[in-house]
Amino acid sequence: MSSLAARFSEEDRANLRIVDPRIARVLGFLEANLHRPLSANDLARETGLSLSRFSHLFRLETGSSPARMLLRMRVTRAAELLDATGLPIKEIGARVGMENAGVFGRAFRSFYGMTPSEFRRDRQGRFQSQPGVKAEIVNK
Repeated sequence: MSSLAARFSEEDRANLRIVDPRIARVLGFLEANLHRPLSANDLARETGLSLSRFSHLFRLETGSSPARMLLRMRVTRAAELLDATGLPIKEIGARVGMENAGVFGRAFRSFYGMTPSEFRRDRQGRFQSQPGVKAEIVNK
């Protein structure tokens, strides 16, 4: 599960106690392929399970549907990129598999309560309002 757990809050991490290695493997696959269009069928194939068994097991292990988890991971990665890079928002959406700006904006707002541009502006304001704090730019 590498950096997936590090991206979520303490509460989220406590809830993500993955026991089944197939689901842990799928989470790693999701993280590595955020930029690609993925379906539940694709993920079920990765585990070797039927779609219905995979969906049931995934929800049991993560508390979320595969589609919701994928969206959550995409939006979380987008927030990291907004915070750490100066990439255009449209480019960030594409990097996380959300090429449609409207869909990206609505999804981002549903998780963070603000648009990607508001999020970036809010983060930049925090760095500027704290003397002596430098914003580190990290290209991933």
